[in-house]
Amino acid sequence: MKRWKLVVVIVVALAGCKKAAPKKQDGGVAVTADAAATVVDATAVAAVDAAVADAPPVIPDAPPGALVAGRDGVGPLTKDTPYDVKALKKLLPDYQIKKVKTPMGEGDLADIYIGVSKGKTLVLKLVGQDKIMDIDIVSNDVWNPFGVTIGMTYADAEKLVGKLECDDAGEHTDWKANIAECSNGTLDRFTLDFKDDEASEAKELIAAPAQLAKAKVVAIRWNAPGYGPPGTE
Repeated sequence: MKRWKLVVVIVVALAGCKKAAPKKQDGGVAVTADAAATVVDATAVAAVDAAVADAPPVIPDAPPGALVAGRDGVGPLTKDTPYDVKALKKLLPDYQIKKVKTPMGEGDLADIYIGVSKGKTLVLKLVGQDKIMDIDIVSNDVWNPFGVTIGMTYADAEKLVGKLECDDAGEHTDWKANIAECSNGTLDRFTLDFKDDEASEAKELIAAPAQLAKAKVVAIRWNAPGYGPPGTE
């Protein structure tokens, strides 16, 4: 890892330094080599701390067998993948796949998607028509190139991907009125959904930076080209 290599280089450099003979200052006080080394050591430690703080986050590699999300989709799923249970079962034979319809409030309002599960864990929520339009990653079993994880706070996510711009997801989907949908140039075709249980509306959450900082990621969404917020093309 880069930050540890930096520490090793500095430590080795210090170890190779020879102690200088005591020197007398104008006042006649001798400065010993040990005292000088202590000053150098303190400076080196401060330099290492600063370098580690400024170093880019180290994103772990995807574990073997994990679904990998990228600009073109999630695992074998892309913009050209049919939005069809049979077709999806062929592409993801190790997962359980079924259509889900969850009533949301009164009338015909419902959350409709194709769920992709591993055992009892819901991994993906797919939305589409003839083809897949977007994929919600709702499990940390799926690797993404940003290091963002489900349950991560907004503050920690910004440390990984930079400043985020957020909108009220309820403006597009009625039952997501308490979800802040966030994106930026780094995320490209991805958006992050944040939720805080103490905020009943996303507008309230977005307007309160301290509260937003504590909100947690509930979904990492890949948007097919032509879908998603502006800037996610």
